Amino acid sequence: MALYQGGVDPLIADVMMPTMDGFTMVKEMRAAGFEQPVLMLTAKTTITDKTTGFTSGADDYLTKPVDLAELKLRVAALLRRAKINSARQITIGQTILNEENFTLTINGHFTTLAKKEFLLLFTLLSYPIELLPLS
Repeated sequence: MALYQGGVDPLIADVMMPTMDGFTMVKEMRAAGFEQPVLMLTAKTTITDKTTGFTSGADDYLTKPVDLAELKLRVAALLRRAKINSARQITIGQTILNEENFTLTINGHFTTLAKKEFLLLFTLLSYPIELLPLS
């Protein structure tokens, strides 16, 4: 499979394509080691279709008709997650989580975490939510 492997450009694929269906294409991409974020954009709307999409390796699944504002938001989220995953480090304020050595640094003080603790914290911080002012 000839795909560009540099950078984090997302791939938007339809399920119903002429030569190979999108489910098979994504499954083959993942088996070949390609990690680009994939958004399935399709008219297939059943939970079975969505399950097949996600289990084949898609990162997100959006059904037609598409709201362009939602598509832009989903692509931005895919790019954000891809950047976090490729960086192998998350920095939020004075807190740094470094996957290379499983360390957590807060205000210059660091500690090494157990692998499971690190992975749990890394996963949680990979999907940050905006803090709303409490009033």
